[in-house]
Amino acid sequence: AAPAAPTYNSCSTTWLGTRPTTQALGATGLRKIYVYTRDVAGNVSAAAAAATINYSTSAPADPTLALSDATTSSATYVRQVATAVLIANDAAATKWCVSETQTTKPASGVAACNGGAWVGTRPTTLNVSGGDGLKTVYVWIADAANNVNDNAVTDTITLDTTVPATPTVALSDQNTSSTTNTNLALVNLSITGDADATRWCVIEQDAGSANPTAPTFSSGCFVTPKPTTVTLGAEGSRKVFVYTRDVALNVSAA
Repeated sequence: AAPAAPTYNSCSTTWLGTRPTTQALGATGLRKIYVYTRDVAGNVSAAAAAATINYSTSAPADPTLALSDATTSSATYVRQVATAVLIANDAAATKWCVSETQTTKPASGVAACNGGAWVGTRPTTLNVSGGDGLKTVYVWIADAANNVNDNAVTDTITLDTTVPATPTVALSDQNTSSTTNTNLALVNLSITGDADATRWCVIEQDAGSANPTAPTFSSGCFVTPKPTTVTLGAEGSRKVFVYTRDVALNVSAA
């Protein structure tokens, strides 16, 4: 309930000769301040002005963070600097700081977020720094009172934007080793220059046809282990194209 209005000579230690600009809060929780005024004749205002504020010093719980490639869903490698960010366990958050360089707890939700900025909407992407290699990302959250969670929450992902080198391909007859002619549908397939490859896609077609469209990273044509033979689809001049895919799901040119 609101306090009783003071008399002109009560609150002898509270009536102030200068308008106050700060007020110490007595405890955490929802607090309410009442202000009465007194004029030169000792008349006291009939009603108090009042304002409330929620006083909290409790840090929000640490969130969780998961990074991934938005296209491939890989949580280990990302093929471009734009990285998917999944933040959870942040029900108390009103601000988020996602950064590669804010390694220590910010003093509050209005202190600097080094390498980023406090934002009022939960981030879902982050552009990691350029240059292939391991990236470490930190997330901090702040609540409505600008309290920040206590512990650094991190995740790592490896940026790999390098497309595998175009492999070298050779065909040969299994009996004669001829690289120009065969009377067998199944021929030897030699693939070299593919040190980064983890899977291979082999496309066989008539040599006079237009080059095939490069497969996407998720194409079912990628297989492992490396194929060493290929079946020719018909008689005549045939051509084989080989694409490779690396651990980050980058696809080579043929």
